[in-house]
Amino acid sequence: MADINDPVYQLIVAARVQLLFDKPFFGNVAARLILVDATDWCATAATDGRHMYYNREFIKSLTKDELMFLVAHEILHCIYDHLGRRGGRDPKLLNMAQDYVINYTLVEDKCGTMPKQGL
Repeated sequence: MADINDPVYQLIVAARVQLLFDKPFFGNVAARLILVDATDWCATAATDGRHMYYNREFIKSLTKDELMFLVAHEILHCIYDHLGRRGGRDPKLLNMAQDYVINYTLVEDKCGTMPKQGL
């Protein structure tokens, strides 16, 4: 679990609150994900549908709009049930394809700014 007093945790919470105001549907789903500091194994961010795992250094490198985009990105993985759709497909290739679909959706919806590190 993440420390609620941690400044990085607070940055993510602020992005979730901004989503509640700007994109209420995304904000509502974001509020349900449990934040977990996974800096030791996660290079950027990830989700398992119940948790949002994040890398502290990556989060600190993002602007507020990029962080809002990132949180919405992880939410769409949950909404689209990407984890449940893998089947026998190559996980790396499938994740790239899913990321392209998600990023396109968020850019079209003007949901923050796509991080420079994005696909």
